[in-house]
Amino acid sequence: MVDQLLNWEVKISTIKKKASKGIGTLKYSKKYLPLLTIQSMYRGLIEPYFRYCCPVWGSCGSTAINELKKLQNRATRIVTNSRYDASPKPIIKKLGWHTVNEIIQMETLSMVYKSINDLASTYLTEMFSRLSDTNKRELRNNRSDLEIPI
Repeated sequence: MVDQLLNWEVKISTIKKKASKGIGTLKYSKKYLPLLTIQSMYRGLIEPYFRYCCPVWGSCGSTAINELKKLQNRATRIVTNSRYDASPKPIIKKLGWHTVNEIIQMETLSMVYKSINDLASTYLTEMFSRLSDTNKRELRNNRSDLEIPI
């Protein structure tokens, strides 16, 4: 979902709508279900929207990512019955969840790993290459063995 200006506002707003519905379900269900079930519901109802294709839209900008962080923070407060002004970072760490930024980073690294090791589609495996395959000399400014596409 890319709009006319080639930004990710439509995709982010779709994620927000779907995640908000999941948060509403969490809020209603927490009265009747134990904490472990509520946490499983988060992982099944909300987190997949943060994960799906995030290597593609994950570079959309900090403003859009902050909107998703707010949703995740709201979910953590609902799950743990925390106050509205409670800091979400220790709560997320206590629950063993990953922040939105961590999710984006992990999914992107996973995609690159799969691409390098021929575990992804041919389009992705052809996108990345190792510098050691193309350059026979060691260069001082090489920080990695990966040639990043433009």
